[in-house]
Amino acid sequence: MLVDSLVFGLIAWGLYGFIARQKGFSRPEDVTKRPRWLFALLLALVFFLAFTQPLTGSVRNSDYVNELPFRAMLFILYSLLPIFAYCLYRLKIWLAEKSQLSKASAGYSKQAAENIKASPDDAGFYLQATDEVDGNKQPALWAKAVASCNGDEDKARYKYINMRVQNLMEEELTAAGVISAARKHEHEETVVNENYLQELEGTLKLAETNIRGVKNGKRR
Repeated sequence: MLVDSLVFGLIAWGLYGFIARQKGFSRPEDVTKRPRWLFALLLALVFFLAFTQPLTGSVRNSDYVNELPFRAMLFILYSLLPIFAYCLYRLKIWLAEKSQLSKASAGYSKQAAENIKASPDDAGFYLQATDEVDGNKQPALWAKAVASCNGDEDKARYKYINMRVQNLMEEELTAAGVISAARKHEHEETVVNENYLQELEGTLKLAETNIRGVKNGKRR
């Protein structure tokens, strides 16, 4: 029996290595390889148990060879456990990946919405830039547009409009940021002042209480 256990132990170890594609029994670092590793480990274990555990009752036979058909059926039955564990582990990984993808998609959508919200409407800027190019241009920007178009003023007009719109959008965003920072600073100052007034009011009430106590003591 000891020889049989040793033989089937070696077969189980080879079966594990063949399925898991690794020699050691440590859990793989790669999450996607863990279901295969768990399946191989459990299958090797049930294989060893099915072919080495002592049998009792009518299935027990003095000749081990005659027990092999029953042990093979026992192994097939036991194999349901590794298969179930493998499917469960794969489902767990799939759900985790799906959750991560949903979170990433939600974060991307939120960031895109914030970018759209932060970008000002450029229709008015194009109108302003068009009025400027036909009248009061910005000399430096116009010179840059003409130079970039190799002196072609017709192309420079469109170049000027695009560059001017870009400048106006940047100015708008900068101004919005400055206003937001100013409002935040104003709010912080208001909170500080309110806290200071509350502390001062509490101090005055405490002083008033002490004065009343002193007066009551003198009356007594």
